[in-house]
Amino acid sequence: MYSLILLGKRFTDADDVIPRDAQKEPKLTVSYLVDSVGIPIKFAESILKEVSSKDKCNPNSVLNLLRSYDFTDSQISSIITTDPELLMEDAENSLGPKLKFLESREILSSRLNDIVTRVPKILRMEEEKSMITYYDFVKTITLTSSRSDFYKVCELYPYIENSIRKVIEMDFDPFAPKFFDATVVVCTLSNETLEERVNIYKTLGFDVRDVWEMFKKCPTFLNISEKKITQSFETLKKCGLVEEEVISMFQKSPQCIDFSELEITQNFEFLKGCGLVEEEVLSMFKRYPQCIGFSEKKILNAVETFLGQGFSKDEVMMMVNREGVVSIPVVLEFSMEKMIVPTCNVIKALTSKRLLKTEVSSMFSVLICPDEVFLERYVSKHDDQELVDELMSIFTKDQ
Repeated sequence: MYSLILLGKRFTDADDVIPRDAQKEPKLTVSYLVDSVGIPIKFAESILKEVSSKDKCNPNSVLNLLRSYDFTDSQISSIITTDPELLMEDAENSLGPKLKFLESREILSSRLNDIVTRVPKILRMEEEKSMITYYDFVKTITLTSSRSDFYKVCELYPYIENSIRKVIEMDFDPFAPKFFDATVVVCTLSNETLEERVNIYKTLGFDVRDVWEMFKKCPTFLNISEKKITQSFETLKKCGLVEEEVISMFQKSPQCIDFSELEITQNFEFLKGCGLVEEEVLSMFKRYPQCIGFSEKKILNAVETFLGQGFSKDEVMMMVNREGVVSIPVVLEFSMEKMIVPTCNVIKALTSKRLLKTEVSSMFSVLICPDEVFLERYVSKHDDQELVDELMSIFTKDQ
């Protein structure tokens, strides 16, 4: 894994793929989407590739339109990440009139922005009546504060009442975040389309019961196209996984189906370049499928943070040893500032004072401890109250 430290950033901006007439507008490049809008780099690359295949589209005009309505960069990033096809819409003749119409019905512009950010596909609804009904429902449902209020709201919107009842029958909590996503999916996809999506998974070896269990974990996975589903499935098989292993991965983390072929293959090759053999990378994928989406930048930043805290290369290797990365890749999801750095600093302080009775062979086994367990094992157990206070100060610094 020493090669991980030696790896440099390999990100390069893609060439501008959109011919521009007006020099006042910034070029739509990967760096522009990443730096100005906050879209993940690989997703930005995918968006540009898609946009370049369209003859008549002006993504910059869409971004400028959203900014003119005071959408923040964070909101724009969320909108485009959720529904990238909006970038290919006609800002002047389609999106603009729809936003103007919705604005005329909304007293608070911030509420308009919040609702569009939650469900950006509302801007691609063609029928005005459907758009009004759906917008009003979303606005009302976000203002409900009790279960009884929720059911009253449902009665006001017979247009989507059946969809809501279907979702409730699947045992979704009406006030859980996933309920909203599930309602959107059931409401926007016809019964025929839902059946088609389920059949796609059946042909790949999934049981119908598995598909609906996956839906409960990640409702939006049913929005993924057949092409994307089969592409992700086949890409992982090409990496060396057998059919049953891919099915198991998707059952654990349905959202992973949405990773592109480029994301999967690049991450696979990058991890092998870090010193892991193919079997070890595949073990990571099977244990924690979300790590397929870990970017090179994310992994390199984690290593750089350790080095920046004063740890030597040998100490970093102790923390990111082969066994730890393969067994517990979930640690890469932890916050560096709030969890990893304070924990490592406590261990480092104990090591410098020679107070660890047994060597910590892998910091990953320490990092996955809940705070209370970690504090009991490494801080509060000491008899010296002065030492306890010192360690607690190190652990809670900047938290």
